[in-house]
Amino acid sequence: MANKKKVENKKEEVKKKVTFMEEFKEFLSEYKILGIAAGLVIGAAVTSLVQSIVGGLVTPALQLLIPSESIKTLIYEYRGVQFKIGDIVNALINFFVISLLFFSFAKIFLKKEKVGKI
Repeated sequence: MANKKKVENKKEEVKKKVTFMEEFKEFLSEYKILGIAAGLVIGAAVTSLVQSIVGGLVTPALQLLIPSESIKTLIYEYRGVQFKIGDIVNALINFFVISLLFFSFAKIFLKKEKVGKI
């Protein structure tokens, strides 16, 4: 009799595990989690690439126009407080390039006349 209860309990545990796995698969499918995860990974890679391009090409080109040792170290000091203008300029350039790339990819992949809200 005790063995019969153990067998029944094991069957219920297996049934719960199958149900959990089915629910998990449904969750992944319904909310397109794998697509979101892939987008995040690709976004991180694009960010790294853009930072390298801006740091290696764009910033040196701007240094020709701005008289400073390096744009990254461009600092404005006022009453003993340092404002790191170079960091802000670098971040703005990165943001602009990433935004432009995102817009371009959206335009290509969505194949619409105008990219708008989703």
